Amino acid sequence: MTELSPDADAASARAEEQARQRKARREAKIKAGAGDRLNKITGLGGGIQRGELDLLASEQQQHQT
Repeated sequence: MTELSPDADAASARAEEQARQRKARREAKIKAGAGDRLNKITGLGGGIQRGELDLLASEQQQHQT
């Protein structure tokens, strides 16, 4: 196996850290827009959107009590 010089080893570590940061930012972006994306998808089928569904469920619970 070849040994890396300290400079190459440091560059490799920086590249790995940058890749981890990109992955974390991408996952956060996906999670942040997940509800909106789900509403868009369900809206295309003409169904009730998730926010409306939650509102209807809470109204039904209030009327039952």
